[in-house]
Amino acid sequence: MQTLAFAAKLLAACSLAIYTFSMPSNARLLDPRQANGFVSPSVDPFYRVPANISSYKPGDVIRSRKVSTYATSAKTSYQVLYASSLANTTTYDVATDATVTTLLSPYFPAAGPMKIWGLALPIDSTGKDCQSSFSFQLGALSKAKVTAFPAIFGVISNYALNKGWYVSVPDYMGSQATWISGNGEGFGMLDGVRVVANHKETVGSKSTKDAKIAIYGYSGGAHAVSWAGQLHRSYAPALNLVGVVSGGIPVDVKEMLSQLNKGTFSGFVLGSIAGVAAATPKLQTWLDTNLNAQGKKDIYATRATGGDSQCILDLLLRNLNKDINSYFANKDWQNDPTVSSSLDENTLGYGSEGQIPGTLPQLILQSQTDEIISPAQVQSYVDSQCAGGANINYQKIGTGEHIATAFQTLPIALQWTSGVLDGTLKQSGCQTTDTPFLPLLSQNKDANKILGVDIVSALKKYEGTDFGFNGIKFK
Repeated sequence: MQTLAFAAKLLAACSLAIYTFSMPSNARLLDPRQANGFVSPSVDPFYRVPANISSYKPGDVIRSRKVSTYATSAKTSYQVLYASSLANTTTYDVATDATVTTLLSPYFPAAGPMKIWGLALPIDSTGKDCQSSFSFQLGALSKAKVTAFPAIFGVISNYALNKGWYVSVPDYMGSQATWISGNGEGFGMLDGVRVVANHKETVGSKSTKDAKIAIYGYSGGAHAVSWAGQLHRSYAPALNLVGVVSGGIPVDVKEMLSQLNKGTFSGFVLGSIAGVAAATPKLQTWLDTNLNAQGKKDIYATRATGGDSQCILDLLLRNLNKDINSYFANKDWQNDPTVSSSLDENTLGYGSEGQIPGTLPQLILQSQTDEIISPAQVQSYVDSQCAGGANINYQKIGTGEHIATAFQTLPIALQWTSGVLDGTLKQSGCQTTDTPFLPLLSQNKDANKILGVDIVSALKKYEGTDFGFNGIKFK
């Protein structure tokens, strides 16, 4: 979520590389669809949910098109509109929503069963034009690109492709961009990997039988993959999900609201309420009735599209130090039954489906000095899951800012993922590892060995960059 930290000075320093150098000069000529410029998701007909959506099953392909992305090692790159489910859906065999993923195929698929890697980018906003599929395209002028995360995760996708994995980068928030909606994001993530086997242009002649799937997310992306793990048994039990990696997980929405309100990251407070309400009609109705005029203006503005989109950095800068409590006459508004139940329903581990079974291995990564996600809420979640029989490798990193930890833990995350996909990693029960300090990738002796020299070299250029927000650096 501190994704937003990637910004102003990075934009000044790196924008040309991101927007022009990385896009071939003839890219638009090669793709007639782009002849008159890129179209934002909020107005692009490709993204539109079809009127007959109920005739599809979750994971079905609705339509697709070729695109150019930051994942330069891909043999093929497609945007695919796939059938999925709206948040709070209870009928799982009929689609109620559609969203887009970017599917990437490797030149040389790994031996044995197909390996699929689901990558959840930290979108961290409720704007429809902030979706991953748009920002991940070369040349598309998404405001989410000021963080450079799309370019960086393109490099990380290259690692997966070089391993022979098929990659899916879904817009897991769905067509309504319901950020921090637990089951909505879980549905979007699961269907985002389920669709891979159904897209013939991506899989080609490779057999999809017994395909092995692992998913990874950090910050807002961790929320999506953790919910996917939680919903896997009930929503998509046929998927052979073999591992979930999450870092910096926003476990408890209520705690996040209290911790971040009136501070540097108060934009996340406003955006998360807007996202949950977009997925929860009872909460939306309650907000319409109880928000004052300024509250409606500020909270609903986080859903803006086009030039007014509040993608990550904008969300933070426009809402710096705002107090969400000032928007309500009742300062105890979080304890209203409608609000409280809506937030509880989007808290990881809550309810009858909250326990992830021990048959699904998990790797959870958390800095103990994270300034956005309190380590206490993650520890409480791990303790609760382990008491219920979960299978968790919990890596406690002694120091590190939220965003820095995302990259310093990459060797751990990707080595673990390789192990569960190739079958060499055997994990059972719960274990906790305390690591006092993780070095920069450039100083990590194991990074080149695990990630490869080219991947580490491509990531090194971001080290020490001033991201132009609150003095935060990628370090």
